[in-house]
Amino acid sequence: MSRIALLAYANDMKEEPLHYVEQEIKEINTYFGNIKKHLNPDILISATKDDLFRYFADHGPDIEIMHFSGHGNSLALFFTKDGAFRKEGLAALMAFAPNLKLVFLNACASREIIDVLHTPDPANPQKGVPIVIGTQRPVYDKVASDFSIYFYTALTKSWPIGKAFDFAKTFVLSGEHFALFPKGPNRYIGTKRAAVMDDDPDDETSPQEFPWGIYYKESLTDDWSITQYLNEKYDDKEKYAPNDELIRALAANASRLYANLAKERDALIATLYDKSDLSAKEVLIEVENINDKFNRRNSQLKEINDLYAAYIQDPQSLSDIADKLINTFPLPLGKLLQRMYSFSKENLLTEEDYAEFLDLQINFYEILVKLAAATILSDLLEVYGMKEKIGKILAFNPIQKEIILNYFRQTKDNEQDFDYTSFIEVISQVLKENLKDEPDIAPFVKEYLHFESINTYENNFFNSHMVIKGIKAKLPTLNTTAAYIHHCREIELGLINLLKELFFILQYKMVVIKNVEAIRKRNVLAKTYFHKYMLLEQRISDRMEVMELQSLPEYAESYSVILVKEIYRMFEYLSLSPFLIDKNVQCEFDGVDLYFYNYTEGNGIVYKSLTNNERLIHIQPETQDIELGAATITKTTLRFIEDMAIKTDREKNRITNRLLQLHAEFAYYRSKIAATPVTIQNATPINSQP
Repeated sequence: MSRIALLAYANDMKEEPLHYVEQEIKEINTYFGNIKKHLNPDILISATKDDLFRYFADHGPDIEIMHFSGHGNSLALFFTKDGAFRKEGLAALMAFAPNLKLVFLNACASREIIDVLHTPDPANPQKGVPIVIGTQRPVYDKVASDFSIYFYTALTKSWPIGKAFDFAKTFVLSGEHFALFPKGPNRYIGTKRAAVMDDDPDDETSPQEFPWGIYYKESLTDDWSITQYLNEKYDDKEKYAPNDELIRALAANASRLYANLAKERDALIATLYDKSDLSAKEVLIEVENINDKFNRRNSQLKEINDLYAAYIQDPQSLSDIADKLINTFPLPLGKLLQRMYSFSKENLLTEEDYAEFLDLQINFYEILVKLAAATILSDLLEVYGMKEKIGKILAFNPIQKEIILNYFRQTKDNEQDFDYTSFIEVISQVLKENLKDEPDIAPFVKEYLHFESINTYENNFFNSHMVIKGIKAKLPTLNTTAAYIHHCREIELGLINLLKELFFILQYKMVVIKNVEAIRKRNVLAKTYFHKYMLLEQRISDRMEVMELQSLPEYAESYSVILVKEIYRMFEYLSLSPFLIDKNVQCEFDGVDLYFYNYTEGNGIVYKSLTNNERLIHIQPETQDIELGAATITKTTLRFIEDMAIKTDREKNRITNRLLQLHAEFAYYRSKIAATPVTIQNATPINSQP
């Protein structure tokens, strides 16, 4: 039989009924659906002692977790009808569940019950429940319910138990101070009704002390994870085909995106026929122009759409779809997807194989969310500038402002913990608030305006982010092939959920602009512009080609990484500088070497390579030093990269100046946001939908 999480609640009829215990258990039950394949939740409704004994008789060896919600005190729990269940009897019953790893007593249970559960028999100290969560003083019904719900929200998504506990604690403490002491019933029973010794709450207990505690037996620590524990024992009989589900989901997203864009095209064409000022010939010309632009912009999406339609009719190999997706994704996502997909064509056997694959998945995730964050922040800054031109300032509330500034304030110590999903949602809210009455201003990437309450604990986007972050945190503790396989699957599902929201990026082209030169012929006043650029799309041949566009009437931004909707309309672009840079643009090499903004250090900025976590560019304007790995240069030194020795002094100075200009741009935007006054006093940045 499958292993079990036993969820029980009880209302002692002699006391004031608890209104939230049933809701609490039912909601916790839904979260166990995340790991239901390996751990089935089972509910005891209005549990009696008889119910509990009968359940342990039938299922004792299969119980891994027991959760109880109801009344209690330091000597007993209280069950429906038959009242007190003394702690000694409770501990003895737990011994009939030898695989029980966690007991959560969400009642007013004190250290006395916890101690006896840890060591029910002093003569056999090795026996007992390894982990117990309980309370040190009375707790109120609603707060107790919320605490356990958010604890299991995190625990069932592969979080280590210590972080799951802290997550729930943060939720409780995030409210007003009196949230721990609202009006209403609590889960404590004292001597007036209990058939036990006097056990009134200690009046000297500090109300500032957090009620819940987590108590470990023997060598267990905050790093213990129920999902890791279960999956290390799980014998997986199915062959895991890495990336197959991901490729199918990506193809479905591409098909959906293409269909939506086609609807927009058709709606635009339909409006032409309603215009009385256009002749039939003019309408046909406009229709042809719209179709031509649509086909140019979306040819790759159409090819994926056609391949996916054929696959639906006759499901066979995914290789053609995978190759087309790899070619379409911007670098370095396409490059990583290519490496990830190569694993699905190989026979993964060893722990080391899956460990390498897991690293690739996590790298793909980190690049995806950082690219999304850099894009939406760049869009916000563009909108900010457009509002300034018409004499308006950006409007946001204090917490929204603080979350945006926290992106600029990341440090080496905390950058791994930055919550990109909240950051994306907050900026999308700020954009919506600032554009609702501005019909003449629009963001470059309109899809960000469609985000709705990402950072809710039921949303797949936010949950996937938290699952992947949790898996990354416990990578050092994984030590079996089964555990690696399980977490590879979990991350693949997480990537599917993230890409469902961020897949629109495939309709934009990422381009490195290496140089733009103005061209004007003698006696001709009009200027055109010569672009030297590289299109950042992964190619199966892994060859990048420097391309040139001549005689364009508009120009893009030199020495930068940009998004464009169409290669031949460079004036419609979004610059991702200074958050995404190409080292080779600075040095005028023909290749591509992308770096993301990673964190600040003092007044310096650190950029990290997308292909090698050990390669850093560190810009320090105080001394005008620039570090790349172990190498450091100033304006007077000769080292920057491997080929720096062949550069002239003039070239070295130019490279240094460009990097210092990036730093100045970064500092300007940071100070601009910091100096903007708060104009919205509502301090709710997330979960703000009614």
